Amino acid sequence: MAEVQKTTLSGELTQRFIEFVVMHAQNAALFLGQIPNPKTGQGEVNLDLARMFIDQLAMIQEKTRGNLTSEEAKVLTNALSNLQMAYVEVAREQPKEAMRQKPRRHQRRLSNHRRLRLSHQRRLVPLSPR
Repeated sequence: MAEVQKTTLSGELTQRFIEFVVMHAQNAALFLGQIPNPKTGQGEVNLDLARMFIDQLAMIQEKTRGNLTSEEAKVLTNALSNLQMAYVEVAREQPKEAMRQKPRRHQRRLSNHRRLRLSHQRRLVPLSPR
């Protein structure tokens, strides 16, 4: 009886894990423009959000390595490789000007962060040795 319950629970967990992977893959596909936005009916591309979901799947793959069933590992590997290929294709299609603007904004944020960190460090008073 206990063996039947354990097998049933294991099957349910496998199904939940696969649903989790598929849900993340669908979100990434949505932001890669492969699935139309339900509100607008149009495909919309947001590479930052797509990358976030792809990176989360890659993290799950790394953290669960050796702990997945063959079915779970296959679903995760296939979803991740398909999404990574789609990401590369969509990123190539994006206008070069849009790609150039993103790093500038990112650099600005980093420099603001550095300024804040430096101003905080200046306020710190070094402790004298005892």
